[in-house]
Amino acid sequence: MKNLLFIILLFVRCAHSNLAEEKPFSFIGTWSYTYKVYLFEDSPMQLQTKGKGCNANVQCEFTPTRFILKLFQDKACSEAAQVELAYTITQENDSVFRLNSDQILRSNYIPNGQHNTSDFPFFEDGIQLILRSQNLFITYLSLPDEPTIAGRTYQAVYIEYGRVQ
Repeated sequence: MKNLLFIILLFVRCAHSNLAEEKPFSFIGTWSYTYKVYLFEDSPMQLQTKGKGCNANVQCEFTPTRFILKLFQDKACSEAAQVELAYTITQENDSVFRLNSDQILRSNYIPNGQHNTSDFPFFEDGIQLILRSQNLFITYLSLPDEPTIAGRTYQAVYIEYGRVQ
């Protein structure tokens, strides 16, 4: 009887230790710009693009103390620029986070007219990061005065970022 009780306890302990522990979400790591999505009022409701020029090669990296934005500046997508910011992220609800920064730590970014900086929504009230999954988030962009693409007026536009594995 003691052996049976011992086997049951051992089984319960092993089964409990194999349960996957849910880890809290973290932005720490590297993320790549995957798509730019335009939302329309009429059908088809959305248009998905890889962005203009080298935007699809843009990456951002979150470390515990720095937010690093890596972008390409020339038409050949060969000259990379990097901006490092001190940042904080506050969680507003289950899926919405806000990135704020008040200090540039280092930058070799020199606007040369080639890069479309409107794809980076640095506003005074921070960047809204909307979590879609453990490996995907989006940032909505502000609308230009005339929000048109391919002859159609869009009502919203966002950038989708995927975690680099």
